[in-house]
Amino acid sequence: YKPPRSPNSRKGRPEAARPVMEHFALECSREISERELEGLADIFESPFGNDISEAELTSLSFPQTVKLVKSKAPNLWELLFRLARTEGQQTRNPNKNPSNVSRTVLYQFR
Repeated sequence: YKPPRSPNSRKGRPEAARPVMEHFALECSREISERELEGLADIFESPFGNDISEAELTSLSFPQTVKLVKSKAPNLWELLFRLARTEGQQTRNPNKNPSNVSRTVLYQFR
């Protein structure tokens, strides 16, 4: 990805394999995310033809949902978690909880 070069070199790094490696990483990430999303279908799917009831909606346990998602889709959760909070945001606001943002995004997939 970033080939080594001598410490005295003033030339930029070669780009040789970078586009290929980025494409490979993207394809791997996509396949893993799709597989993990399929594994979450039973958590987020309503029975066909039935809307979610008020009782079902109000009985959702967000902490329990987060725990389930973390165990069934750890890579997807990590990706969403990191996208929800940059390092700069973490420095400025260490109390921000990206779990809330990540969970909301997952519910949108529903």
